[in-house]
Amino acid sequence: MRRSGRRNDTNGPTVSELVVNFGGVVHPQAGNWRIYGPVNVKIEDRQFRIALLNSCFSVRVVIKDPPDQSSGLQEYVTRLWYDTDAVVMSVIDALGFCLAAAPMQLQLITGSIDGRDALIGGKTSMDDLSVAVADEVTGDLLGPYLGHSVTNANVRHALADIRMAMGFTEDCFFYCYRAIESMRQQYFDDPGAFDDGADRRQSWVRLREALDVDESTLRALHVKANTRRHGRNVSSQFEERREAVRMTRELLRKFILTLPPPPPMPTFDA
Repeated sequence: MRRSGRRNDTNGPTVSELVVNFGGVVHPQAGNWRIYGPVNVKIEDRQFRIALLNSCFSVRVVIKDPPDQSSGLQEYVTRLWYDTDAVVMSVIDALGFCLAAAPMQLQLITGSIDGRDALIGGKTSMDDLSVAVADEVTGDLLGPYLGHSVTNANVRHALADIRMAMGFTEDCFFYCYRAIESMRQQYFDDPGAFDDGADRRQSWVRLREALDVDESTLRALHVKANTRRHGRNVSSQFEERREAVRMTRELLRKFILTLPPPPPMPTFDA
């Protein structure tokens, strides 16, 4: 970690720059994706230097006058990665468009902070959002989600959108709201009814009652989701996006509990 020559009378040297390095691969790796020369991007107080060769990427992020991380550096770096992911994906999307490439995805493998020995591991799950205990997914826990996902299109679509929302990109609110819209389809008397007028209003009422969520909460999410749906940018903090994901996941958990067991439920070996 680089430090400036400025001193704080109480706390000693103050940090003028935080330099974080991320590295990983771009899938599908068989594409041997590459960019000739690093790409330099500056967004507000952050500078990104992105390199890509043989489907391996590296990113050097320099943050000018970073906020204090004494209360949780790992949490700060996790949030930084999600912001960095969006910048790198914008570069990858541009490359993919030129090549008409298959959809490409990033996988963070490791990283480091200048001046520190510890490596940053790729975080594969978020403990505070997980419904599993100690990362253990038992058959009893997985069964209802798996059973409904293969027999109920509303659950399948909601799970897919929550997966996309957990990328915590600018589209996060859109995916969260569409997941809730998929759950709402379950509350029509006639699945073939038009999604408008009185039938639509009644489906929202039934969803709110069944899942115990107030209208104002859903309206606030709708405003942000609709902005992206119409192509406009949504400025938000990581914590806002994580809260939207947390709420949507909790609604899906409740939603699964309201459904009758799907026929047949999957079985698991002991």
